Amino acid sequence: MRLSALPITSFNGINSFCTGNQWIIRSGDPNTLYFQLIDLDQTCGCSCPSRYIAAPGSTMLVTFPSIDCGNTIQITATQNTMDGSIWSIPITPIQRPFGGAVKFSLTSGSSTWNFSVINMLCVEYFNNGSDGSLNDFGVFDSNIGFFEE
Repeated sequence: MRLSALPITSFNGINSFCTGNQWIIRSGDPNTLYFQLIDLDQTCGCSCPSRYIAAPGSTMLVTFPSIDCGNTIQITATQNTMDGSIWSIPITPIQRPFGGAVKFSLTSGSSTWNFSVINMLCVEYFNNGSDGSLNDFGVFDSNIGFFEE
């Protein structure tokens, strides 16, 4: 079994949602991100993967990696009680994930499945840094000629 996740881009309920290629969020905005767990080895007859319903009581740890280990964010996802293939992740304004791959770790009973989804998250930055308020990015110093932190 090869598990993966489909980002849900619009969620109104278990019978009213749309999947997409990636989540698109704005840094600093509160969000709830939804995804559907799928089994890449099982198809529903139309070459699309089947949803995978994890057993009740399973846990899902979602990791938003960063080049700087201090900025890596780990959040425990919540399984939907009406559809066990759908999970949600709350993102607070303080949590500012970087775009790119998202890592998942599902533990069900004594088994654990780890997988990553490449390019699952796109993050828009509302501030381009011209006012000097982006401390987590390097600043070009024209006197020295390189980026320094």
